[in-house]
Amino acid sequence: GTVTSKLTAVLGISDRRNVVCIENSESLRTVLSAQGFRVVSSPDELMLSDEINEDGDDAPPRLFSVAALFNVLDRCDYPKLLLKSAVSRIEPGGLLLVASVVPFRPLVLEGRRGSKWGEPSLRAPLSPLNIARIPTEVEYPQFEMRLAVILEAILRLHP
Repeated sequence: GTVTSKLTAVLGISDRRNVVCIENSESLRTVLSAQGFRVVSSPDELMLSDEINEDGDDAPPRLFSVAALFNVLDRCDYPKLLLKSAVSRIEPGGLLLVASVVPFRPLVLEGRRGSKWGEPSLRAPLSPLNIARIPTEVEYPQFEMRLAVILEAILRLHP
């Protein structure tokens, strides 16, 4: 919620109802809703909410001026699909903002902390990005250079 609030301020978005947040965590959805953002739990829910316009007719998907994917490409089962979906919802001239941890290690968290069924576990995504080679600190001592290599690999794989 804090990053979303700061991002809307930086982008000059005053009406938070124009910002749609896709958030899997129920507690974060509650926080974002309380801050005035429109919140859905998945890209599918966003698609379903956009399918019908106010007149009850089919509506084209809503386009956004900015899509931000912060720290999700390494944590979701279908990062290519998420990336493609985000790009398809950006209006011409819009921005795609992507952030990820480096080194890029795709792992999906299953379960919940404090659950009666035990602690969460990590597993590989069902359909990973398949970046052929993750740059090492020895090859690229500067963080920005390692990040640039990863970004270039993603863009080359998923134009």
